[in-house]
Amino acid sequence: MRVHLMHIPKTGGITAYRALTAAGVDVTRGHNPADVDDLPSDTLVITLLRNPVDRAWSAYRYELRQKYFEGTLREYLDRKPDIWYWGVRNVQARYMRPGVLVDTTDKLDRLIRKVCAMVGVEPPTDYEWHGRSPDEDYTLREYSMLAAAVGEEDRALYSIFGQRVW
Repeated sequence: MRVHLMHIPKTGGITAYRALTAAGVDVTRGHNPADVDDLPSDTLVITLLRNPVDRAWSAYRYELRQKYFEGTLREYLDRKPDIWYWGVRNVQARYMRPGVLVDTTDKLDRLIRKVCAMVGVEPPTDYEWHGRSPDEDYTLREYSMLAAAVGEEDRALYSIFGQRVW
């Protein structure tokens, strides 16, 4: 069975891709949700959702580290969104497509085990988590700004599949 990871940026997709590849799963990945429409009908499409506030913060911190953006969090949230990241407002909701197997970043192990079982391979016993470092926590003020910016659709979507955002 072929697997395609619809990789929503900053949701743990690289970790999932590496773990599934290490387990021997034939997996492709892409950031463009429109690519899903061109896949063979027997392809299992998977994606990960992340707490939208954490995802937005991670995108901001990533762009600062990579020097793609220089400025304050407020400036980042107010700017015109980048095509690749689509900004922070309702990003995950824009990716969603019917028939996609969805799980959340905090339940990454469960998704990997489920996909490996469906494909008929043993799940990896150890893989490197490519997540946020503890020194990148946000303040209450920053959380408030992020929560206001992420959008109702992403908050609702995450509350269905993950933990409540507020």
